[in-house]
Amino acid sequence: MFNKLGLIHKNQSGVTLAELLVVIAIIGVIVVTVNTAISQTIGLSTRGPESMTAIKQVENAFYWIGRDIKQAQTIEPGGVEGFPLRLVWVEWDGVTHEVIYTVADNELKRSCSINGTAAGDIVVAQYIDTDTEKTNCRLTTDGVFKLPDSNDAFTIAGGAMADNGQIVITAGSVSVATTGTATYDAGAWTAPAAGDNITVAATTDDTRGSWTADNMTAVVALSVDDDSDALVTGSVLVVTITAFGGEGSQLSETRVTKINPRSRL
Repeated sequence: MFNKLGLIHKNQSGVTLAELLVVIAIIGVIVVTVNTAISQTIGLSTRGPESMTAIKQVENAFYWIGRDIKQAQTIEPGGVEGFPLRLVWVEWDGVTHEVIYTVADNELKRSCSINGTAAGDIVVAQYIDTDTEKTNCRLTTDGVFKLPDSNDAFTIAGGAMADNGQIVITAGSVSVATTGTATYDAGAWTAPAAGDNITVAATTDDTRGSWTADNMTAVVALSVDDDSDALVTGSVLVVTITAFGGEGSQLSETRVTKINPRSRL
């Protein structure tokens, strides 16, 4: 303690060098933490509302398109960029839904029709970049199949455009049935019109192979799989959406997502 003259008593112990270094280190950590927090706050405020607007528009677009794709039995991209995108499905009670997505005037619009009656249009996203490199969709329709049990089956449904391709069996054997004007001969299939179907059913256990489509308009899905162990891949819609942060904004958000249609017809 200090004596009356303000001097340190001779038996008073001072601060050691090690303790001083610890204090300096703690202060350094606090300074770095505070500076990092300030930098992050400044970064967020710099992106600000424009960034959030762009992200929100892209998220809205994918929510609606993904929601409808998972129901669709018919998927028909159109035009150079894949829009208008036409989706059709029929419910268990026979109700037919037709949804068409269009991109115009920097907006992504959804038009819905039920049993041929218009149910209205809504704008699902704004400030869309209409450059075909920045906003587009395409259907990829090459894949493989695995049918573990005899009678497991998958169906290729023809699109609005004529399509054709190959079915290659690498193990087991199949029987193939067609509807409408569809044809199948020695591994080659054709689907000249919408509504044409090619159904491939395993006639032995552990049947495997691959399938291809030339024009990418057909949709494939499992049609019989009692044990839930069969697999068919393909018919993946690849969607790219770019949205700006508002009217006149140069800030944009781009996302690319692969969306699988429903697994059963």
